[in-house]
Amino acid sequence: MTNIEVGVKSRIDDPNLWPHVIRVLEYLKSKGLNVKIDANMPLKGYNYFKLKDEEVSSLDLLIVIGGDGTLLYTLSHLSRNVPPIMTVRWGRYGFLMEIEINEFQYYFEKYLKGEYKIKEASRIIGYYRNTNLPPALNEYLLIANRGGIVKLELYKDNIRVFRMTGDGVIVASTTGSTAYSLSSGGPIIDEDLDVFTVTPLNPIQLYLRPVVLPITSTLKVNILDDTVVHVIVDGVERGFIRKGDTLVLKRYDRIKFIRFKDDYYNRILRRNVM
Repeated sequence: MTNIEVGVKSRIDDPNLWPHVIRVLEYLKSKGLNVKIDANMPLKGYNYFKLKDEEVSSLDLLIVIGGDGTLLYTLSHLSRNVPPIMTVRWGRYGFLMEIEINEFQYYFEKYLKGEYKIKEASRIIGYYRNTNLPPALNEYLLIANRGGIVKLELYKDNIRVFRMTGDGVIVASTTGSTAYSLSSGGPIIDEDLDVFTVTPLNPIQLYLRPVVLPITSTLKVNILDDTVVHVIVDGVERGFIRKGDTLVLKRYDRIKFIRFKDDYYNRILRRNVM
């Protein structure tokens, strides 16, 4: 089990984290592992990798240290053949991050012994016109220009699900059901289910409620009026669409997460008391 190549990607904007990262790296080296770090990490004496598919795909394990933003940023640069990911929490917000930084050695010993589970999480991919968008672990958000509202309709395959006028719509994965969608009135989806959750944002049609759809569906969002609609993928604006445009959304790949705890609902509770 020690003949493995491990990559480490860390949050880089908090100097208080660096002593902990160095301890993690020195511990991994003490285990005789081939350790590489992300090229943006300002540390010397290590081999580097860039956040590109061809460089990350050769890793046996990717360790991400930071908060949810660090993980989402990392995955936004990776399209295919992502290695299993171990998430290490640093900072206040880290619902997606499983173990604390001070627990790392304890749980990595368990990893070396094979005492862990693999949890898979589907991502969402989208495109419109000739624009291919990056995959999202959490959600695609379509929101009207500041101060405006948008008229749109949602199709599941070739069946219209609803037409609405409001601020926009969130299309979330199972993982994303506990993020922006939950804050906007969407349901909590159990992590063993693999679905889309579509949550209308402030619709004027008061009967409209979030809809849960099969992840195998192809979803289409048609814009019906002249409002500029921003397309935000896991918190980052990636473009805009307007009348006549259709955003197509599908399931992409599944990310494999190394899990040691069965604490999905406890982590949701922790998020809500932050």
